[in-house]
Amino acid sequence: MPKETVRKYRCASCGRTFEYEGKPEKCPDCRCRILILLEGESIRQPSSGSGCASSG
Repeated sequence: MPKETVRKYRCASCGRTFEYEGKPEKCPDCRCRILILLEGESIRQPSSGSGCASSG
């Protein structure tokens, strides 16, 4: 039986960050169902202006 991975989630309503094994149904605080998965590199925002196109 494969072990479930513990992942970090953030609630879109109250902003609470929590860890959950598997897939959560609701936020433990406000019971909101809109949860954002936070995983490793996906948390980082790309720096602005870092495109591949040259300007001239």
